[in-house]
Amino acid sequence: MGKKIVSLILLLLMFCQIALTSCDNTGDGTGNGGDVTDPNFESDLKALDVPERFKEAYTIDRAKLERAAEAATAKLLKMAEEADGAFPKTSSTDYQYTYGVNNNWTCGMYTGSYLMAYQITGDERFADIVDAHVTSFVERALGRVGMDDHDVGFAFMPSCIGAYKVFGSEKAKSAAIVALEYYYGTSYSEEGKFIIRSHKSWSKGSGCRTMIDSMMNASLLFWGGEHLQNENYTNAAKNHSLTTADLIVRDDGSTYHHYQFDPETAKPMHGLTWQGYTDESCWSRGQSWGVYGFSIAYSYTKDQEMMNTQFAITDYML
Repeated sequence: MGKKIVSLILLLLMFCQIALTSCDNTGDGTGNGGDVTDPNFESDLKALDVPERFKEAYTIDRAKLERAAEAATAKLLKMAEEADGAFPKTSSTDYQYTYGVNNNWTCGMYTGSYLMAYQITGDERFADIVDAHVTSFVERALGRVGMDDHDVGFAFMPSCIGAYKVFGSEKAKSAAIVALEYYYGTSYSEEGKFIIRSHKSWSKGSGCRTMIDSMMNASLLFWGGEHLQNENYTNAAKNHSLTTADLIVRDDGSTYHHYQFDPETAKPMHGLTWQGYTDESCWSRGQSWGVYGFSIAYSYTKDQEMMNTQFAITDYML
C-alpha cells in the first residue's frame, strides 16, 4: 500500500478518533473510556453472520503506522503553510484541492486532523493552528455561516468540542454552544422527531427530509444535553436516532440515504437517495455513518435498540 494511501487512511482515523474524544466515548462526561457493552455483548456478537475473513484480528506493524503518522503530520504542516488560515474546499479543480472560507461540513474534520496531530506529536505548531481555526469557528458560529443545514455537528464536534476537550479552550466551548443552540432551534423537527436536512427549504420538500449522515450530527445534541444538563438536547438526539433506526435502516441492515417527510404534517413518506445508485440501493459512505453514529448513540443512552441497530448495520457492511 502506497504512502499516500496510508496517510489518507490515517487522516480518516484521526477524524474518527477525535470525534470519539469529543463525545467522551461513554457519555458519562469523564472522558475515561469505559465499558460500553452489556452482559449480552459476546453472545450477540457470536450470533451475527460474520464472514470468516473478519473473525481473525488483523495486525499492522507499529513501525509502519509510525511512518504513516510521520508522513501524515508532515503533510498537514505543508497544507497549513499553503492554506494560510483558509480551509480546503469540498471538491477539487483539475484534480487539485483549493482553499476558501470556513463554511462547509468538512472544515471541522480538517481542524480535527490538526488536533489529532498535536495529540500524536506534542508539537505546539499544531496547537497554534488549532487555536487559529477555533477563532474562525467562533466567527462562523456568530455569523451563522454554513449553519442552516444538517451538517453543523460535522463542523463543530471535531473542531471546537475537540479543542475544548484537549486544551480546555473556553472560546471553543462557547462557539460550540452558540452553534448547538442555533442548530437545535432551526434543524430539529419536534413534530417529526428528526434532524432536518435543510430548514430553509422545508416547504419545497427537498429540505423536509432526514439523512443517515445526521447520525453523526446528533452527537452535537448528545454532547450539549450532557454538558449543559439540558434534556431537550438529549431527547432530540435520542428521538432522531430512533427515527433513523425505524425509517432509514431497512430490515436487512442496509440503509436509505434520505427519508422524505410531508412538509405539511411532518409524517414519514418514503426513502430515497441523493448520492447512492438508486433509491433502494445502499450508499456505502452513509452506511459507515450509521455504524459510527449508532455507536455514539449507544454510548450516551445505553439503549439496547441502538446497539442492535449498530450490529445490524455493521453486519450488512461486512
